[in-house]
Amino acid sequence: MDQLGIFALAFTLGFIHSFDVDHLCAVASFASHARTTREGVRLGIRWALGHSIAVAVFGTGLVLLKAAVPTWFNTVAECLIGFVLVGVGAWLVREVFRQQHLHFHWHEHDGHQHFHVHSHQHGTDHTHDHKLTALGILHGLAGTSGVLLLLPVGLANSTPAALVYVFTFGAGTICSMALFGAFAGRLFIWFQRWNRGVRIARGAVGVTSCVVGFVWIGNAVQHFTH
Repeated sequence: MDQLGIFALAFTLGFIHSFDVDHLCAVASFASHARTTREGVRLGIRWALGHSIAVAVFGTGLVLLKAAVPTWFNTVAECLIGFVLVGVGAWLVREVFRQQHLHFHWHEHDGHQHFHVHSHQHGTDHTHDHKLTALGILHGLAGTSGVLLLLPVGLANSTPAALVYVFTFGAGTICSMALFGAFAGRLFIWFQRWNRGVRIARGAVGVTSCVVGFVWIGNAVQHFTH
């Protein structure tokens, strides 16, 4: 396979890599509050930029130094990701339960008092893009060794070609997450037509994020104890 074909493969692998379940949980949790498709795209790109920056910087250092990522580093990073996913999932579930509150009021009209029950929605517009980028960086640190393991043998001894491979992999990641962000944002915009529906959908994403986080933590603990 010529180098052009290898770089096309790197782009494809980066594109597919984004669809790991922990990546999808992270982006979907934030995209569930998107009000436009463009906002969903932006959120997907913010995560992917963080991931790609981490892989590019960390991967470049490893390529230049001809070094490998220690096993314990991957395990610690995966454990941290697990805790973050649990935290993000718990935040989302909490938002779902806080989204609606009932308030009771007495109102007086024309000398008559009336008792009313009001339901107030609490907006969740602030998506904290920087936190999503930081989560992408953490995912990138944990995944750098996997990216380098996919490095073809023919590029291993060519530093410039290896670096182009790493950056092309990142480009694939950004493109796929932009598409997923658009899809997730559009899906939740559709759910927002029904208040109960969007709350159920957000809750499902939150619970899934927690479950995936606990699985990652469990796997990390197993690696530490063996």
